[in-house]
Amino acid sequence: MQPSPALLVSVGAFGKDVARAAAGARFVHVDAIVDAETKPAADSKEPFRDIVSACERELSSLLDVTRYLESSSPTDPRGPRCDVFVVADLSEPGIGPIVAPLSAALATSLRRSFSPILRSGDGALVVCPVLVCPRSGDRVIMARALAALADVARNRSPSARLGGRVYLVEDQSGKYILSRAELVRSFAAFLSALVLPAMRDDDRGARTLVEDDSDSPAFSTFACASLSFDYIALGRLAAARFGREILDLMRSPVDPAAIDIASLAAPLVPDRARLEADLAEPIPLVEFLSPPKIDVPTIDWDDDPESIVERKFGSIFRARTEALLGTFEDEVERFQMDKLSAALEQRGKACMERVLAELSERVAQLVAAGPTGHARALLALRDARTRARGHYDDVVRAVEAPELSERPTSPLSAKLAALAEAARLRPRPLRMKVLGAAASVVSAIVIGGMIVTALRIFALPYQPFFAPLLEVPNGPLGIALVPPIPFLLGAAVSVPSTNYRLWKHRKRHHNWVVQARDDLAQALERHVREDLMSHYERRLHHARLLWVQRILSRLIGHIEESISTLEAIRAVLAEADRSLRFEEADGHRALSAGGMLISSALHGAIVRPDDVDDVYADVRPPEPRAAAERWVQESLSEHPWVEAPFGAVPPLLEFCRRELSSLEDVSPFEQGESALHRAADDTVRRFLRRLFLKLSAPLELASKHAPSAAAPSRVLFAPPEARKLIDAVLSDGGFESGWDVRGLSPDRHAIVLVVARSGLPLEAIALARPEEP
Repeated sequence: MQPSPALLVSVGAFGKDVARAAAGARFVHVDAIVDAETKPAADSKEPFRDIVSACERELSSLLDVTRYLESSSPTDPRGPRCDVFVVADLSEPGIGPIVAPLSAALATSLRRSFSPILRSGDGALVVCPVLVCPRSGDRVIMARALAALADVARNRSPSARLGGRVYLVEDQSGKYILSRAELVRSFAAFLSALVLPAMRDDDRGARTLVEDDSDSPAFSTFACASLSFDYIALGRLAAARFGREILDLMRSPVDPAAIDIASLAAPLVPDRARLEADLAEPIPLVEFLSPPKIDVPTIDWDDDPESIVERKFGSIFRARTEALLGTFEDEVERFQMDKLSAALEQRGKACMERVLAELSERVAQLVAAGPTGHARALLALRDARTRARGHYDDVVRAVEAPELSERPTSPLSAKLAALAEAARLRPRPLRMKVLGAAASVVSAIVIGGMIVTALRIFALPYQPFFAPLLEVPNGPLGIALVPPIPFLLGAAVSVPSTNYRLWKHRKRHHNWVVQARDDLAQALERHVREDLMSHYERRLHHARLLWVQRILSRLIGHIEESISTLEAIRAVLAEADRSLRFEEADGHRALSAGGMLISSALHGAIVRPDDVDDVYADVRPPEPRAAAERWVQESLSEHPWVEAPFGAVPPLLEFCRRELSSLEDVSPFEQGESALHRAADDTVRRFLRRLFLKLSAPLELASKHAPSAAAPSRVLFAPPEARKLIDAVLSDGGFESGWDVRGLSPDRHAIVLVVARSGLPLEAIALARPEEP
C-alpha cells in the first residue's frame, strides 16, 4: 500500500522501457500513448485530455479515504504527497515538442481536479520530468524542448507550477558512454529510490531530489548505480531448483523386484465368484417366485377304481393342475422374470459402479503413497489388467457355451396315466367278497376232508378207507369225525386264510395306487420347485454371466484408461521438469540482472552466479523426500490424481517457496555466516570500491558555465543494516568525505548510489545551445 500516490507517466518507447524495468516499485504506471503520427493538434483546446483523465482516475483510486487512512501514520498530520514523474526520450520522433505542455497540463489539471487536497488542502503535487537527451538526437528539437521546459518551470503560480525538478540525462558523462540499456536501468533505479516511503517522507531523504523550490527555473541531472539483492529472482530460482529435485524423486525408476506387485494388484480385480455372489438375488429364487402348491387328492381304502380315475384324478384335476402350472409359468415369464431382470440390472449397475469406484480409490491410494506412488500404481495396474483379462476370457467361454435348455415339460400326463393304470388293476370290493366266500366254502370242504382223512389214518384204528363209519369211534378225537364238525373246522381255517390273502392282494394294489398318487405329487412338486426353478435359475445365471462380462469389460477399459493416464503422467512430469529448467534459467538471468530487465555495469546483483549453489544449500530443506511426500499429499487433497496435480508447475513452485527458507525477511547486509551474507560482503566491497570515484552525472555544461556550476552531491541510500559495512568500505578507501551515507532506505535488499547536480540554468546546458560546437 502506497503512503502517497506516485504516478509514472511513460511517454514514448523509452518511457515504457523504464516503466517495465521499474515494475514492482511503488508506482502506478500511466502510459501516454503519443507518437509522431498521433501527436495532439497544436490548436486543440485540451490536447492531453486522455492522458490527464487516466492520471485523474488513478489518483482518485489512490486518494480514497480507506487507502489514505490505512497507509498514513496516525501521528502524521500532513496530507498526501502526489508525485508525477514524466519519463521520455527527447530524441524520439514527436516526443520533444509535447513534454513541456504535457507536464504543464498535468500540473494544472490535476491541481484543478483535486483542488481541495492539492491546492487549498494539506496535500501537495509535484510534477517531475525525467528526460534523456541522447547526443545522437536532433539537437535543435531537443534545445527547443528544453526552452519550453524552462518556460513551464518559470511559472511559479500555485495552480500551474511544476513543483519538481526537471532532470536531463545525456548518454555520455565526463568519463564514459551510457548505452540505452544502462540509461533504462539508471532511470528505473533512480525513480524506484525516489518513491521509497522513508526516503520520500524525510527531508534528508529523496525529497530534495524531487522538489524544486528555487525562484528561478533550473535543470538537474543525475547518475545512478545500484546493488540489489533480488530475493524474488533468487526465490524463483531456488523454488524451481527444489521443484526439480522433487520431480527427480517422483520420476525415479521403481524396481519391480523390490515390491510385491501381486499383493498390490489382487485387490484391484474381483474374481468371477465374487462378482456372481454380488449379483445374486438377495433371497432364494423359490421364495421370490412363490411357486404354487398343487393339491393332490388322497386315495382312501374304500375308493374304487372308477372314483379314483374319474372323480379324484379325472379331467377336472387335470385341467385345474394344468391351469395352475400354466398360470404360474405365464406369471413368471411375463412379470417375475422382468422384475428379476430389472433387479439384476440395478445390482449390476451398482456392482459396476462399486467395482470401478474401488479401483479408482485403490489406485488413488497407490498414487498418494509417496513420490513414486504413480509408478508403483502403474506396475500394479499392468498386473491387474492381465488378471482381469484372464477372468474375462473365462466368462466369455462360459457365456458362449451356456447351460440352457428348453423349459421342462409337465409330468402330469405321464403320472396320471401311471395312476390310471394302477387304479384300473385295483380289485373291486363286491367281486372280492363273492370270490372270497366261494373260496372259503371250497377251502372249508377241502380242509374238513383233509382233517377226517388224517384222523382216520393216524389217530383211529385201521379201517378200510372207503368203509363207511357206522359208529363214532371212541376217544377224544372221535367227535372230530362227526359231521359237520370237520367242515366247521375247515371253515375256521379257510375263512381267515382267504380273508388274509384277499386283504393282502387288495393292500398290494392299494399301495400301488397310493404310490402312483405319491409319484404324481412328488413329480409335480419337483417340476415346480426343481425343474422350473432350475430352468429359471440357469437363465438368471446366464444373465449374471453377461453382467459379469460387462463389468469385467468396463473394468479392463477403466484399467486401460488409468494405465494411459499414469503413462501420460510421466510425460507431464517431464514437461514440468522442462518448464522448471526454463524457470530456473530465467531466475538466473533475473538474478544476474539485479532485478531489472537486463544486466548492467552500473547496476549489479549481490548474489553472483558462483554464489547461487551455496545460498541455495542454506535455504534448501534437508529432506527433499519428506517434502516430496508432502507435495504429493497436498496436491492430491484438492485435485484427483488423474489431473496430475503434482505436475502442475505454478502450485509446485508455490509449495517450494513455502518449503524454502524465506528470503524476503532476510537482509543480505546483516552480519552473519551464511552463504548469502558472505556473498553480500564481498560483492558490496568490490562494487563500491569500483564506483566511488567513477560515477559521474552525464550532462555536458557550456564551457563558460562549467567552472561556476555547483559541485555535484554524492548520496548513498542504504538500509540501516548496511551502514556498518558501508562505513568500513568508505574508511578503507578514504572516501568518507566524498559521500553522504543515509541509512534511511526501507529497502533491506538494495544500495543506491546517486550523483546529482542541480541548479543548472538553461544557458549552462550545452545542449540548449545547438549553434555552439
